[in-house]
Amino acid sequence: MNIKDNVLRKYLENVYIVGGNACSGKSTMSKLIAEKYGFILYQMDEHYEEHRKMANEINQPNMCY
Repeated sequence: MNIKDNVLRKYLENVYIVGGNACSGKSTMSKLIAEKYGFILYQMDEHYEEHRKMANEINQPNMCY
């Protein structure tokens, strides 16, 4: 898939990604921020199996094990 950067910037301009080490409080902080500011919270852990079914070993090898 070839998507221009400007298209991604437009569609993701209101998306915030929280990253960090395991057990560093990402989920806790994300929930607190979403509640405080009225954001929609999308948690990857809740959708892992769904994403895994869509992944293929060539493009997303880490999602296939």
